[in-house]
Amino acid sequence: MLRADQVAEFQRFADFRHWICSTFVPLECAPITTDPFSGSVARWVLGDLQVSRVAADPHLAARTKRLISARDEDYFKVGLVTHGACRLSQGGKEITLFPGDLAIYDCRRPYTMAFDDWFDMSFLMFPCQRLRLPPAAIDRALATRVSSSECTGSLVVPFLARLIDNLQDSAQDVNSRLADNLLDLLATLFGERTGGQPTDPAAVRRSLLVRVQAWVEANLGEPDLSPEIIARANHVSVRYLHRLFHDEGTSVARWVRERRLDNCRRDLTDPAHRDRGVVAIARRWGFDDPAYFSKIFKASYGEPPGAYRVRWLPMPGH
Repeated sequence: MLRADQVAEFQRFADFRHWICSTFVPLECAPITTDPFSGSVARWVLGDLQVSRVAADPHLAARTKRLISARDEDYFKVGLVTHGACRLSQGGKEITLFPGDLAIYDCRRPYTMAFDDWFDMSFLMFPCQRLRLPPAAIDRALATRVSSSECTGSLVVPFLARLIDNLQDSAQDVNSRLADNLLDLLATLFGERTGGQPTDPAAVRRSLLVRVQAWVEANLGEPDLSPEIIARANHVSVRYLHRLFHDEGTSVARWVRERRLDNCRRDLTDPAHRDRGVVAIARRWGFDDPAYFSKIFKASYGEPPGAYRVRWLPMPGH
């Protein structure tokens, strides 16, 4: 992560502009206030997918014809707003994105982004050929607002948020399979909105898996989360459900257990949950048997949950 407040005040925006252009593609950038500037840029690479997070004060950014002609970049970008707002313009369309909204845009064409206040956004950047949709469908999808309240949008946003949380958490092992799944889900999302179907049958199957996993994530607190219940809620057979997870090298039960354990581990080390007991955290994520929870937590992380918490949760004032 690069932070503008770590350099001299007169140099902050120049450094921030350099970081943005190095992280993404060459852009024209300008501040829109005379106030001291602050901002940060974080970047991770998963195969040919780049995941980034930018938080900064108000400014403008533009991908111009001159910059495109000097250095063509064959990338799509997807931006998701966490805080603040973003005005995005491309191809004669202008939209405003608010927290929970996302949009896709094309680095091979001019675009502008305006931030009138402090903002926090997450970005995905990937080669255009990775989004396996018909070109006409992609053209219709560019610079259109997708809300997290929409059906598939409600799956993409938490999935992306979890991916970034895992990338920021050095205890998590994140591989390019998550990136592939996310691109499949995006292809399904934009395909549904534009009437174009993904061109790769395997991508459709993987997208279904991500949908199922997102549904499970939203229901991890339910103790009775059996394959039968999961399959019925997602309109697939139990046999096909098992096949989806088997093809990913895991099982339904194992995946559910690992996701519950990871959420428990995260809560146990989160100062915001310091006053919540170990048993309460376990029950929050679907473990209604404290002895069983303690046993499998120790098997996964090497020590009981209470001891793990003492070792990893900072004491107040430290």
